Amino acid sequence: TVDVTACAPGLAIPAPPLPTCRTFARPRTCGLGGPYGPVDPSPVLKQRCCRELAAVPSRCRCAALGFMMDGVDAPLQDFRGCTREMQRIYAVSRLTRAAECNLPTIPGGGCHLSNSPR
Repeated sequence: TVDVTACAPGLAIPAPPLPTCRTFARPRTCGLGGPYGPVDPSPVLKQRCCRELAAVPSRCRCAALGFMMDGVDAPLQDFRGCTREMQRIYAVSRLTRAAECNLPTIPGGGCHLSNSPR
């Protein structure tokens, strides 16, 4: 039998994982590139991202963010001045924090690259 509570896309994590968060994370991390730096995407986009992330069980949120950023169907792309790794670090380490979606994750803190799939 399949454990439907497993932290995997299509089970406890939606498939595709967190599509709006992926759209939100790139401009938040990369902005317009060059000297312009990061930009704040639409508040509506942030709200949708936070709703998507809130729908994932708290114990699976870090994994969901990792799957989102490393998706097989649409892997991240490098942009000039903004690497895939920069985008990944932002999403995994910041989206659950109070300044963004303010959502609990694993006991003892937020997400880190070490506790998300690669």
